[in-house]
Amino acid sequence: MKTKSIVLLAAALVLSCGVGSAEASRRERRQTQEPTVRAQREPRAPRGELTFRQIRRLYDDGNLVKAEAGLDAMLLRDPYNMEALELKNKILIIRERIYVFKRNLSRNYSAEVERAIREDNFYDALLYLNRIRNLFPEDHDAVTYQRIRADVNERARHFGRHSNMFLRSVDYFANEQFRKASNLVRRLAVNYPRMNRFVGMVSFSEIFETNAERTVMFYNQAHRSFRRGRFDRARNELDFAIALGPNSIPVRVLAEQISMELL
Repeated sequence: MKTKSIVLLAAALVLSCGVGSAEASRRERRQTQEPTVRAQREPRAPRGELTFRQIRRLYDDGNLVKAEAGLDAMLLRDPYNMEALELKNKILIIRERIYVFKRNLSRNYSAEVERAIREDNFYDALLYLNRIRNLFPEDHDAVTYQRIRADVNERARHFGRHSNMFLRSVDYFANEQFRKASNLVRRLAVNYPRMNRFVGMVSFSEIFETNAERTVMFYNQAHRSFRRGRFDRARNELDFAIALGPNSIPVRVLAEQISMELL
């Protein structure tokens, strides 16, 4: 009987030790895991400032100006933040490359304006002047624009009751609504033979509007892949957008962002 009691007591001690050690093991695991969880949780940014995650989202969306402003505020408070410094460096490189790209594009558009004026093509002249203004508002040649506009208004007088249709065709084309412009120009050419010289040009331009729509489609696909970290796939999808819209600034920005990630 005495031996049985001793055995039972020993079993109880072993069980209690096992339970105690298991509990201690669980506590140890919690203590080792908690710092990891805390390390993964991004600290809250000071009031009025953005967290790095919010800044990164702006960058991924192509909003480089706001992303850089957020990084400047963060680095003012924490100048040795390596994540912020690395992203800031990427943004500076991309913005410089995009500036050069836009400046070259603006020069090409200026040459097109001069060509259009020589050919007395007010449709093209206003189109390219608008494109220059969209790239660099400070480069907008207001004098040339107003002179061509005045000439277009004077020409409209010769279209009688169709003068408004003529003016709308010019506005549509200048704003890259080529299908609407083409439809109006073809209608005008029926009654005004002098408009026949523009029919082929505006009809051909319809393909640019189609290409612009398809460029947006491929850009959106590539952008989704980029945000998910699928950079090789994003590059392949963006190749289609570049082929269809080589002068698209958002496409060019995304191309530079993808290149940065694949370095």
